[in-house]
Amino acid sequence: MKISGFTFGHNLIEGGFPFCEAISAVRPFVDEIVAVDIESTDGTYGILDKLCDKVLTSSWDGRDTTPRAFLKHTECKGDVIIFFEADEVYDDNLLSEVPWAIERGHFHLGVWRLQLEANFQRCKWYPIPVHRIFPKGEGTYHLDPVGCPSNAYVLPPSAGYLWDISGCFRDNWFARKKNQAEIWGESRHLMVRQHYLESVEIGVIEEENFLNEPYWLWESTPFSIPDILKPLLGKTRYEVHI
Repeated sequence: MKISGFTFGHNLIEGGFPFCEAISAVRPFVDEIVAVDIESTDGTYGILDKLCDKVLTSSWDGRDTTPRAFLKHTECKGDVIIFFEADEVYDDNLLSEVPWAIERGHFHLGVWRLQLEANFQRCKWYPIPVHRIFPKGEGTYHLDPVGCPSNAYVLPPSAGYLWDISGCFRDNWFARKKNQAEIWGESRHLMVRQHYLESVEIGVIEEENFLNEPYWLWESTPFSIPDILKPLLGKTRYEVHI
């Protein structure tokens, strides 16, 4: 049985997506890695071409952008797909559980995703199980990117997390926000409450204060992030390392 890693993205360098680390984390566990470049203009395509076995292309067109790119996973050679968004990094040990699960007939797998922001200092959303490993052609991401179907076997949190590195680089913040606004038609920012009286959505002043916090420069984190992410701590702008 062949296994393919698959991802997609648009202007991943400009947007501060740690896609090089995401790809490197998957590489030892798959027979190939296929990526879809979505009309990038910042050099993303060239880096993907160096890191991946195949690079496909897709169009940048509002809410249909990500479902259209995701469905290109059917062009992978593998029987099973290990999918990851370009800012999702699998824990050091998590993918080692995949062969065990497949051997026991679990071809649809859910993993617990933990979303961090602000230089790996803050949990943006609480952990949720997401459907990221599935037989080719049977993924559900295009229908529900943060859901997990009832037929999926969810690997326990003790196996490790899928770390969603969302907005961890201060100087990439607004470029990432702009790209998301073009896809979703909104530019607001949502985060977990720090206090029960606080709003989930933050405004312009709160956002400015947030971006001026000292923890953007800290070189440690309270979270047990994968080793491959630790060199990024304290970096205010994402830099490509291949």
